[in-house]
Amino acid sequence: MKIMGIILLLGGWLIAIAGLLVTDSTSVRMVIALVGFGTAISGLMTLNKGHLEHAIWKGKGGLA
Repeated sequence: MKIMGIILLLGGWLIAIAGLLVTDSTSVRMVIALVGFGTAISGLMTLNKGHLEHAIWKGKGGLA
């Protein structure tokens, strides 16, 4: 789950940066940047969910 979140985060930023290379049109760049931003945010939420599943305060014999 954490690896998938990291891949989505990096993929979102790569999508946003690739939009700069694809076209010179500002509106198309904005749409591609928003798609990349949405992908990065979903990766961040996936990474957070993976962290919360194994959180230290859950008390599964760790430090809690």
